[in-house]
This record gives sequence, C-alpha cells and structure tokens, in this order.
Amino acid sequence: MARNLPAAGWSLGAVLVGCAGAAGPRGAAPPAHDPHVVVDHTVVVDGAALVYHVVGRGPACIVQPGGPGLDWSYLRLPAELEEHLTLVYIEPAGTGASAPLPDGVAAGATADEARIDAVRADLGLDSVYVLGHSYGGWVAMQYAIDHAEHLGGLVLYGTSAVRGEALDDDIEAVVGSFVDEPWFSDAQNARFGLGDAPPHGNCPRLTAVAPFYFDDWTHRRAALEPLILALRCWDLPRAHDLLDDYRPALAGVTAPTLVIGGRRDWRFPIAWQRATADALPHATFVVVEHSGHLPHVEQPADFARAIIAWLPAAR
Repeated sequence: MARNLPAAGWSLGAVLVGCAGAAGPRGAAPPAHDPHVVVDHTVVVDGAALVYHVVGRGPACIVQPGGPGLDWSYLRLPAELEEHLTLVYIEPAGTGASAPLPDGVAAGATADEARIDAVRADLGLDSVYVLGHSYGGWVAMQYAIDHAEHLGGLVLYGTSAVRGEALDDDIEAVVGSFVDEPWFSDAQNARFGLGDAPPHGNCPRLTAVAPFYFDDWTHRRAALEPLILALRCWDLPRAHDLLDDYRPALAGVTAPTLVIGGRRDWRFPIAWQRATADALPHATFVVVEHSGHLPHVEQPADFARAIIAWLPAAR
C-alpha cells in the first residue's frame, strides 16, 4: 500500500535533525513519566556501557540512528509523536556517552542489533517496535530477521534493502538533479575531496555535502544550516556484515511495517525504498513530498501524521 503526502506548512518546531520511531508493542509499556521529559538510562552489554534515552508515552519504539557514527540527537522526532509513542533513542556504541565496542566485538549490524535487544530486555518488554534510519535501517532489518519473536512492528525510514551498483547509479541521478543549484559545485567536490571525519567532534564532510540531504537547501538554508553545524560525529569502523540484498530474508518478516522516505532522497532514492516495501508481506509505503533524506526535519507535520496514521493498523 503506497501513499504520497503533500507538503505541509514547513516548521522545524521542536525537531532536531535526525531519525524517528513509531511503535506499539505486544508487551507492557515502560513505566509512565512526563512524556516531554527525556529520561536517561544505561545498560551494560558485553561489559560496556550503552546509554539510551526515553521520552514520550504509549507503545515503545526503539530508534536506531544512521551513520554509523552520528550523534543520536540528530534523530529526535517531532514533538507530537511523543504524545503517541514512547521513543527510546539509542546512543550507538562508540558515540556520545556510550562506551566503544569491546575488543573482539566486530562493528556491524550484528553488534548493533544485539544492543537493540539489550535495551528491549532492560525495559522489561517482551515486544517493541524498532525504527531505523539510513544505516540504522539495515540494523532494523537485521533485527526483524533475527528477533521476530520480540518485534511488534518495524519502521524503515530513508533506507533501502538493496546495496550496490544499481543503487549507486540512482544516487548519481538524484545528485544530478541538483546541478543548477548555486551550491552544487562545492558540495559535489566535497563528496570526493575531503578526508575522513575526525575521531569525534564536528562533521566536515557531512557539513560540506549537507545541501544534497534536503529537497530545497537553497531557500531553507538559514533554518537548516545551524542544525547541520551542531551535529557531532564519531569515526567508527565500517560495518563488515551487511547484506547486498535483504529482500529474500525480509519476505519472511510478518510484523507490520512502515517504509517512509522523502521524494528526493539522494542516499536511498525513492524507487529503492518502494522496492523495500514490496519485499515485505505487510508493508505500508509512504512518500513525503518536498523532502530529501530527512523528512522529519523538512516536513515534520506530514512525517508525524504518517506514523500516527499507521499505528492503529500496526496494533
């Protein structure tokens, strides 16, 4: 089932740059608290501290950010979602206040999905919803494949079940659609001309290529640039265990799923997001118009409305 959402009046509201979650577990909700107060938690996984943050009320949704290596706060969702969901934001290992992966634990989706399950268990929940954005989508897919018994539902946001040359070709096509923008040459050169990110701190490469992440950087730069400049990054090891095509395994995922993304997403072009939804037996596909890789920032009202509308069907 696919739906296109028109653009709403654009407002950043209480949103920070980042990824979102939607949820409705079969188990009990976490303990009640003020839905607008962020509560910090720590769980020890493989002998290392993992920090996560809980805000909102209602069904629990564990949120896995992208990167890998971006600070969790880029993924803080529109405030109205906190009235419908208990959002559980993970600080991935090696970022923020979370400890690095222990020696002998390889970076990748397997390690990250184990931490999602540790957070679920620490909350005392039998079942949770999991939302993954960008790279976090691959982690969420792997969790859905390996932990079906604990998955109440799945939100795949700005991601694709397919990697490789076919996806890369479409990325270049989206990049080319920006060729007439005044910032294009500088941003395009930065894609290939900057070195690696520092161990932690600012994000020079991401800052330089940020215009590609939005549908209309040219006219919204004044509002968007401060958020980009505030981002923090960590130079983490690249995942070693990602699949080139998750679709065969996703065919066995029976949990209700929402696949949602921006029409002009350059990292994961919308055709590949649609192909991801087509691979899942119980998927709803939503396109947020006039957005790029971060619809919850560009069209927060439409993004939140799509998740809230999906929740009754998911429960």
